[in-house]
Amino acid sequence: MKYSAIVTAAGRGARMGSKTPKQYLDLCGKPVIYHSLAAFEKCGVDEIIITCTPGDESFIRAEIVEKYGISCVSAIVPGGSERSISVRNGILAAGGDFVLIHDAARPLISKDLISRCMEAVERFGACVPATPVTDTVKEADSEGNALKTLDRSRLFAVQTPQCFERDLILKAYKKLEESGILASKVTDDASVVELSGLAKVKLLEGDLDNIKLTTKRDLFIAEVLKSRESV
Repeated sequence: MKYSAIVTAAGRGARMGSKTPKQYLDLCGKPVIYHSLAAFEKCGVDEIIITCTPGDESFIRAEIVEKYGISCVSAIVPGGSERSISVRNGILAAGGDFVLIHDAARPLISKDLISRCMEAVERFGACVPATPVTDTVKEADSEGNALKTLDRSRLFAVQTPQCFERDLILKAYKKLEESGILASKVTDDASVVELSGLAKVKLLEGDLDNIKLTTKRDLFIAEVLKSRESV
């Protein structure tokens, strides 16, 4: 079986408050995206495909892939106006039996989590890491009034990499596009499979350190956690 990691790096990260896209910001001396690429390479995936903002291809090739010696990057493909378009472009460029779709803005992905995802996707065909929600969660109306308290024992915060049989996720994308609901309904890759009805998505135990960088505070936390790895 062959595995393709698709690292999505087409966002601009406006909430980070920086002119530099967050995937290129410095994290412990290297760009944020480098840490995800290095983690997948160390885990022995057969190839890495990077999806990026159109026009960034040469920069990524020269300043990240070649500069830091990431040898298993097989393609750098332009993304689209929606995340779903970027991901599908990456899947079409992938040659593996399974795809592991990961946000470049999650630079603390661990070898253990990647390995568990690779094992699980062979077994289930579709799986995503997730962590239980520990806060009390309210559903609100359009005016910000609490409607009800949700049962947190059934709620999970989903992470990446989200992992699928390549043929399954492509069929799911095609089915949703033909229905005309893809752009308005899809919030992550698992949603594509869920809405298609083609398979169930298995939730795996996630990693609390596998945070997504959205604000400057997240970047600070990532610096602390990443520095701890070398202690």
